[in-house]
Amino acid sequence: ALNDGMASNESWLYYPTAYNPKLIFHFEISEHAPPGDWRLVPVPSDRNMLESRLGWDPTLDRYLFANNELEARSVLHELRMKAENTIPAAMERERPTWSDTLKPINLNLTSARFRSQNLKNDYLIWVSIDLNSVDNLTSNEDTIYMETGLAVFDSTWQQLKRFLNVTPVFLKDTVHIFHNHYILPYTFESDQDKLYLSTHVRSTKGKQLGGFRFALDSQPFDPKALNISDLVLGRKIEPSTQKSPYVFHNMFIEPNLTFKFDRDQLVYLYFELYNLTLKNGQTEYEITQIVRPVKTKNLFTNFKRLLGIGTKEILITRNQVGASPTAAEYSAFDFSALPTGKKELVIMVKDLNSGQKVSNKIKFELVD
Repeated sequence: ALNDGMASNESWLYYPTAYNPKLIFHFEISEHAPPGDWRLVPVPSDRNMLESRLGWDPTLDRYLFANNELEARSVLHELRMKAENTIPAAMERERPTWSDTLKPINLNLTSARFRSQNLKNDYLIWVSIDLNSVDNLTSNEDTIYMETGLAVFDSTWQQLKRFLNVTPVFLKDTVHIFHNHYILPYTFESDQDKLYLSTHVRSTKGKQLGGFRFALDSQPFDPKALNISDLVLGRKIEPSTQKSPYVFHNMFIEPNLTFKFDRDQLVYLYFELYNLTLKNGQTEYEITQIVRPVKTKNLFTNFKRLLGIGTKEILITRNQVGASPTAAEYSAFDFSALPTGKKELVIMVKDLNSGQKVSNKIKFELVD
């Protein structure tokens, strides 16, 4: 409560976990702010309010018992710097944990950045629900309802967009289910450099929940220089004009959010190029595709690499021509001759009309 002009505040202490160090979050309603206007602050503005937090953190204790204003200001600066470094990092990689009575729903998530027609970042987000982790869905006759949501925030945590639906899930669904995973696609545009996203899936009946919080940190594409989108790998990618939740920029994409591909099956690739140079009404560019083993810190694996064991690479170079400064590229790879293991696909593009170069890469795994 507010007393004698003192700001209302509270603090949350999180003990260290395998994912995060010990964290302290301080919240405050400033003196003249409207009720409920809680803000995240490095430390409560009134030092006298910290007595109940005694013992939480040595630096916080030093601030509380500072001998003079100079010492207090010095420790306050230290607390602010500490909060600036630890809090954003923790919020970006936060993943909820559950009580004993709440069962988790296993999710996979990935994102890809493209360019929209109005030169904004055009994001494609996929959330994959592992149906093996969902209760009450064991036969083809079962139907359950799940609340699915995604919220997009700017760098100050102001909500920009929100998706919220109740989705019927049944095993006979041949549109949304791929390899026993229910795929939720989301698309949105943004001109923000930094975005925070929070997604959740919960059963409307029962005690099951899954969720992620993550960050997207990319400036909009340069409107003039040669650019390449993110690389997308899938089990199937082909041009399509059908109305489908999995058609994006006129491409049907069956994503593989595990990034594990059977070695004897084709691996599909999709990406886009922007600001190719027209010369006599035509673009001309060279694409080099390299597939190689992922570098590792394992000494035994590195020794095998030196001997050339299990390090077979694929390199393909081809020339393309077009009539537009924007190009959509898709292809399929046969990796059956490669050994299993983690791989890296590198795409390098050279604009033969301007000499500009761009590249991008993505990691995946081949399995038997």
